[in-house]
Amino acid sequence: MNVEARELACINAARVVRLREIVDDLIAPEPRYGWPKKEDWLREIGLIAKRELEEADPAVKPKLPETKTVASLWELHGIDSYSRGAWENGFPLLEYWIDTLYGQRVARELDLAKQIEEHEARRAAAEKNSVQDIHIMRMPKLTIAVRRASMQLLPYNDL
Repeated sequence: MNVEARELACINAARVVRLREIVDDLIAPEPRYGWPKKEDWLREIGLIAKRELEEADPAVKPKLPETKTVASLWELHGIDSYSRGAWENGFPLLEYWIDTLYGQRVARELDLAKQIEEHEARRAAAEKNSVQDIHIMRMPKLTIAVRRASMQLLPYNDL
């Protein structure tokens, strides 16, 4: 499979995850993102769904990154690290992307889940040992996972 075909497979998988998130939002008992009125929230979800469906049109070619890294592709087509269920939905998607772009062997050797688990343990220890007046800013686990993968993997067009 060539580079563009692998990218498109990743983009389509992300689209499915985002559409699932839209469905979850529509059946959620309460709006999220601090929307004051449920009508405004539903209208926003409708606009997001419409955009996703327009991008799914086979006649529309999705934008592909110039730099062929996981982070650059994720920036264009990945899911939002701050969305509800971002880790639960996004991490399996990221693992799929790595497997698709680099192959199962590379994905297995990278063992990103273990790296993130170790990172979280270090972060918890740092927070436990920090002075009470100091606030430690926390970056979403999904953002950390995407960045770590990109730092450790070559551009996928160099394979």
